[in-house]
Amino acid sequence: PGMAVGPLVVGTYPPGGVRGFQAEVAWTPAAAQRNETAVCFSALGSNSTDAAPPLCVALDVEADPPPEWVGNGSCADGPAATACFPNATFLIHPPPTMGKRVTVVLTARDPNVYENLTISGTSLPTTSNVELSEQARVDESGYRVVTRTLTWVPSPQEGGQTGSLCFGAAGLLTDQLGNPAPGNRAPALCVQYAVQKCVYRVGTKEALVDIARKFQMSWLQLWSLNKGIRRPEGFGIPGAIAEDDIIYVGQIVKARRGDTLDRIAARFGITLRQLLGMNRDITATVGLLLDQPVCVVPNSCSERG
Repeated sequence: PGMAVGPLVVGTYPPGGVRGFQAEVAWTPAAAQRNETAVCFSALGSNSTDAAPPLCVALDVEADPPPEWVGNGSCADGPAATACFPNATFLIHPPPTMGKRVTVVLTARDPNVYENLTISGTSLPTTSNVELSEQARVDESGYRVVTRTLTWVPSPQEGGQTGSLCFGAAGLLTDQLGNPAPGNRAPALCVQYAVQKCVYRVGTKEALVDIARKFQMSWLQLWSLNKGIRRPEGFGIPGAIAEDDIIYVGQIVKARRGDTLDRIAARFGITLRQLLGMNRDITATVGLLLDQPVCVVPNSCSERG
């Protein structure tokens, strides 16, 4: 079952240049055909009743091994922080920053080179700038290897957000009729993250007024949070902000005993909506913990949308 013999090809074959025939046999073993299987062939001419002796081939059919994740062995900090994964679940380090690109490189391999191996995202942020690219190759051990790169830039609305980026690696077979046949899957790989609150990475040619607009505050408020900036009107000049600078877009306070979101908002002259917008890890229906960090923008003049 599951075997197909292709069309005969007439040709001249050594030794002696004898006229003969050649055919390709394709077979996708089923799960019930594991272990050793013998496949026999016979050749019979159309004008003869004599057949060649049977040709039998012993095949040792093994179970289809699942793909496996391959760690890249390094965790690098920088403009493009790369995560590594020694285990099935790992934490992106350093923590992502709003506006700063995070790059996660995932690699899986499959000993079954006849499968098309793919890595797919099963849980990705819906509000972020997420890009995915994939490359495939066969390594020196004969394994099919796929590397997928996720690039994610947390938005200004994701300060304090926590969650997981989850991925799956699966093989896909194609039978002799061209129909897809799902292969095995590797265990899900999840990347945990926690976006930092109150800090933002300066982008290309971004001035304070541009960043303030993203967080719906005035540039004077933003300047007051960053005492080291002497030239608030400039970019890339001495005393001004420059690309890749990390600046504060709020200040962290710790919840006191008996604090509520309403009390903190009133203490710093901001609205509850502003407070929740700066802290994606806090909800209005869950009470604050003692010493829980809260990002605030003191004396805010306008409500963030």
